[in-house]
Amino acid sequence: MRRLAVACLFATTPAWAQADLSTCSFPSGFSVANVASSDPYGGVWVGSWDGRLTHTLIVDQVNGATAHGYYVVDDYAPWGVDAGCWEFDGEISEGSLVINFGTAVVVTYNQDGDDLTASWWSSNTGGTPGALTRQ
Repeated sequence: MRRLAVACLFATTPAWAQADLSTCSFPSGFSVANVASSDPYGGVWVGSWDGRLTHTLIVDQVNGATAHGYYVVDDYAPWGVDAGCWEFDGEISEGSLVINFGTAVVVTYNQDGDDLTASWWSSNTGGTPGALTRQ
């Protein structure tokens, strides 16, 4: 059963396509197909922000309280978002994966089985909910 916050976003959960990974500069030899999902946050996660902006999270390494990966979004003109890929080092704290993209943007993911609920906070735009499913 999905949490209420996610259920409010979608009458039914759509099957989201993976964001365009061609915007990423992966290291030589890196393959998304080889990303392990043995850790609760590890693996490839696909979903959207507010049911609108396609969003892929790739967590390729988890070492204790630190997670490394790639955050990918597609273009979404209504929000002025250009497609892009950002490498990140996040922190796992109190059951949440927190990624700080500088002083203006913080993304928080919470595990819910094979789903993640997410929240995006920006000093410019406030908060936005998201939901992803492990691939």
